[in-house]
Amino acid sequence: MDKLYIVFFFLTTSLIAQQQLSVDSLITVTQNPKMADTSRVLAYTDLVNHYMYSNKDSTLYYSKELFKFAEEKDLDYGYFKAHYSKAFYFFTSSSFDSVIHQLETALHYAKKMEAPEMVGEVHSKLSGVYSMLGQKDKALEYAQESLIVSRENENWIGVGHAYLNLGNIHFYNNEYNLALKDFQKVDSILSIHNPKDVSLGNAISNIGLIFFDQDQYDKAGIYFNRARTLFDEMEYAHGSQVVKAHLGKLKLKVGEYEEAVKYLEETTAYFEQIGDQFKTGENYNLLAKALFEVDRKGQAFEFLDKARQLKLQIQDTLGLITNLLATSDMRLSNKEPQQSLKLAQEALMLSEKLSSLMNQEVALKYISESYAALNNYKDSYLTYKKYLVVNDSLLKIRNLEQSQEIEAKYQTEKKEREIALLKSESELAEAKQKNQRNLLLGGIALTSIAGLSFFFLYRNRQKTTRKLQELDTAKSNFFANISHEFRTPLTLISGPVEKQLAEENLSEDSRRNLEMVQRNSQRLLNLVDQLLDLSKLESGKMTLKVQEGNPASLLRALAISFQHKASTEQISYEFSVTEMEGAWFDADALEKIVVNLLANAFKYVTKNGRITLHAQRDHDSLLLKVENDGQITGDGPLEDIFLRFHQKDEHQEGVGVGLALVKELVTLHYGTITVVNTPQQSVLFTVNLPIHRNAFSEAAIDTSEAISNKHVLPSVETPLKSETTETETKLDEDAPILLIVEDHKEIRDFVRDSFKDHYQVVEAIHGEDGIAKAIECIPDVIISDIMMPKVSGLELCKTLKTDERTSHIPIILLTAKAEEQSQYEGLELGADDYILKPFKTKWLQTRVNNLVASRKQLQQRYSQEVILKPKNITISKVDEQFIEKVQMVLDEELTNPDFSAEAFSNKVGMSRMQLHRKLKALTGLTTSEFVRAERLKVAATLLKQRNVQVAEVCYQVGFNSPSYFSKCFKEAYGCLPSEYAQKEA
Repeated sequence: MDKLYIVFFFLTTSLIAQQQLSVDSLITVTQNPKMADTSRVLAYTDLVNHYMYSNKDSTLYYSKELFKFAEEKDLDYGYFKAHYSKAFYFFTSSSFDSVIHQLETALHYAKKMEAPEMVGEVHSKLSGVYSMLGQKDKALEYAQESLIVSRENENWIGVGHAYLNLGNIHFYNNEYNLALKDFQKVDSILSIHNPKDVSLGNAISNIGLIFFDQDQYDKAGIYFNRARTLFDEMEYAHGSQVVKAHLGKLKLKVGEYEEAVKYLEETTAYFEQIGDQFKTGENYNLLAKALFEVDRKGQAFEFLDKARQLKLQIQDTLGLITNLLATSDMRLSNKEPQQSLKLAQEALMLSEKLSSLMNQEVALKYISESYAALNNYKDSYLTYKKYLVVNDSLLKIRNLEQSQEIEAKYQTEKKEREIALLKSESELAEAKQKNQRNLLLGGIALTSIAGLSFFFLYRNRQKTTRKLQELDTAKSNFFANISHEFRTPLTLISGPVEKQLAEENLSEDSRRNLEMVQRNSQRLLNLVDQLLDLSKLESGKMTLKVQEGNPASLLRALAISFQHKASTEQISYEFSVTEMEGAWFDADALEKIVVNLLANAFKYVTKNGRITLHAQRDHDSLLLKVENDGQITGDGPLEDIFLRFHQKDEHQEGVGVGLALVKELVTLHYGTITVVNTPQQSVLFTVNLPIHRNAFSEAAIDTSEAISNKHVLPSVETPLKSETTETETKLDEDAPILLIVEDHKEIRDFVRDSFKDHYQVVEAIHGEDGIAKAIECIPDVIISDIMMPKVSGLELCKTLKTDERTSHIPIILLTAKAEEQSQYEGLELGADDYILKPFKTKWLQTRVNNLVASRKQLQQRYSQEVILKPKNITISKVDEQFIEKVQMVLDEELTNPDFSAEAFSNKVGMSRMQLHRKLKALTGLTTSEFVRAERLKVAATLLKQRNVQVAEVCYQVGFNSPSYFSKCFKEAYGCLPSEYAQKEA
């Protein structure tokens, strides 16, 4: 029933949630001719919505008035609102054919007005109606249309609504994985673009329903409470009451019957008040069950009778069967087998009429048990045999449904392909006819103005050509000048660095840092050269210089230059090159193509992966293949990788300009290049270059010195010349733990070296790895990059700051994004600091040390508290909740002498290590020390009272031995308990 209701809830949300003016104010607006037509339409719409669930006559009256006003003004917007509101009038009376007709008419006016937001909204509502009618294909079709329209117009709120609708459809059809993904997308989109949108609360609530259906009640409760909080913040009473009803059902399921009664009594009163008969009937059944469990049986049976009358009134046969079965079960539990038997038999008769095997199965079970309670074992046995037959049939149906589902998916995909093909053919034919018609009209028009057109076209073309030439010249000059400007400081950097590296008495740390500077200055120089080459290619200033020779020797030399890099990075690297005598090629272009492809392969190959290069002659062409383990991900086409600085997604760095240069050079060489993800989970680049003389013009032929003597090996990144041989500094076991989350190895190494002398450093290679390691080791502070694969730094921050185990950990985010909005986003998610790259080491060290020091101040404040006060010793809401939970556990268990650290961790819901690290971070004490300190604080308070014996206090606070108690007390307070009591007295 919840599945049906979430669709209804979604459909009516937009009506109930509106912030309405008073009825008198709305009527005044409708009657004021000076008001804008749009305002009067909206006033009529609000009046219709206001009376929708309370007064059908008033609803119909204002609906007709809205139609009259739209006709009087011939206002498309008025027609749209009139039909849209009328659809919900018919919805409340379950006249779904009329609902669909009204929505389709509203859709017509939305398209006529070219209002994409309205179009998307109507598609969304049509999807919901078809979902309720069980027409999944239609529902999905409209939901997808809503999604497409919203995406095309960057209407992110509409996108969120569309995903909510898709999630509802999948949930209604028991496709929980698909539904969960869609609801999570709603959470992600609306949390950013409109966190006050009611649909966000609906999505969160529906995630709770998914976990509830899967018997994961703890998770369900978390999402229900989150949805309730959202609705309360929005001051949206209806959503809050619906979620409370879910919580009541959850409490009933887990045996917390008093809480269930509390929730269900409140929500039942609300649904009765607004006239929601469907939800009222459901609540009656649930409330009856809860009341029965708390021994309020008379009231329970009264609510069951009220539910039965309501189901008969609204002709809800399926709901009536559910009620009869629930009543039969309770009568049987109340030792009233005769009444139970009668109710179950009635439910069986209705179930057989509806061919509902599931309800037949339950009814037969209750009938069999009722006969047994009446000592009629013969009929009980015969009924049980029927129960087994139905149970077996259900099992077969379930197995058949699974196989049919697989077949249906195949047929659906096949039909979708056929429909798409027919649709494209139809669109092509229509476009052809339209083009022919336009061509005819255009020809007539062109004949009359041909002279003027040619004149202006010629003049404009001359101007455009001249401007483009000036722009190309300016761009080429800019790249040439900036290249020169970059080269000067790069020379001044690399020169002194090389001189320093030649020194023999350098420390290993200094050598490693200088080698990093050298490698990155060379990278920057290569990038400048590539940008200059691209500029020359685009402006047409780079030309081929083709010579005859054997490219095999050049290719081998280039391939060999990468062997050392492969060895140091433990990558499997193979290459094979066949002889190609008499080939015509541009050596410089070929060198740049090969070097950039290999550099790209080494950059993106998986850890300890494999890279291969194969080059051979294929008739009159050079066939070159470069392959590396790992796949290109992202939604766009693979060819986008040849765009300069292309990013697979917003969390990963771009590919630079290397592949863009390769593409341009291959094209200049009259060749082709392709890229594919292979079934072997690798990426394969294939280059085909013509190498016969006739492929090139005479101007491209270079008759100077032979190629074979002109090889210039490329500059390949050199690995570190030496490994660190320094003796690692021995750290104190209590040294703070620092977790570094960074996908760029050199930056990760650089940050690690900056902190290794004073911190226990743990490293993670991306956000997902960082979350796992943070939960595993509970560090004292985290430094994380923002742009990373799998999980970004922002997502990591959000996850850890909302997890009770890690919420206290300070997080510093590193990023190259300088925009303020990006910084605000990180800080809003709970980040403690935000540092831009490039950063100064001393600045980063100071920020980390300050955060760790601030934690120690909080620990010192704790030692002064007799009773834990979350707001005084924590800095986040999650930490406050944790401390409150700890205080509750202490209040229950402090006097228990057997209360151990293991029992404490079980009560709090963490592992022993996680609790140890959490308490250590917040209070500076281990778990055992913390419990002992709390006991001593309570003891000190008790000792202040008059006429209290020390031994008595000892046992009251959970100590077994008075001597051990005295010893611990003296260590903490500097005097014996008896002395403390006399001093305070």
